[in-house]
Amino acid sequence: MSTFNVEYGYIDGVEDLSQYRPEGYHAVQIDDRLHERYRIIHKLGHGTFASVWLAADERSSSYTAVKLGTADADGQEEEILSQLTKRAHGHRLRICRNRSTFDPYGY
Repeated sequence: MSTFNVEYGYIDGVEDLSQYRPEGYHAVQIDDRLHERYRIIHKLGHGTFASVWLAADERSSSYTAVKLGTADADGQEEEILSQLTKRAHGHRLRICRNRSTFDPYGY
């Protein structure tokens, strides 16, 4: 199997494109559909363990943010958000709630 190097001009504040690989970021393109529901519209940002995308929720006809964790993220964020939601029952939350959780593969 041959390998090749992708050359690109570095832009400050943009993630390293070589991180889009099986162990890193999930490759997403504008107009991709995830979970047969979310149509990708625009990239909002990225961090060490995720990229965040503006998407159209085609079931509810609304806009939403889709956060795609890297393959090497430990997955604790979902559990932490769940615990915060339970503990804040009856109180006003100032955190984002997950609408759904899914595996992005096979979209």
